[in-house]
Amino acid sequence: MERIVGNRTEENFNNEIIIEKVVNIRSDHFSHFEKNLFGSYEFLKKHKHLMYYDEQGRSHEILVTSRSVDYGVSVQTNGKGFPESCMVISKIGLFE
Repeated sequence: MERIVGNRTEENFNNEIIIEKVVNIRSDHFSHFEKNLFGSYEFLKKHKHLMYYDEQGRSHEILVTSRSVDYGVSVQTNGKGFPESCMVISKIGLFE
């Protein structure tokens, strides 16, 4: 998918965030996830190969969301099964 959506202010990294995939989960699962962001989740383990920092320091992430909300959580695991960092972003206008 590769969509640049925003930036983070980490000194050692490029500011670009690239969304590699949108992962839609059930609304009850999303509600649990957003209340417990830094837990270990199977859907993160399944997609951990998509979340990494490239040679230019860009953060490749997935967007976890539900069809019932107009926002999602951009997640970086850096190849692990749990988040290292998360950022809530609006889905409005994201994929136009």
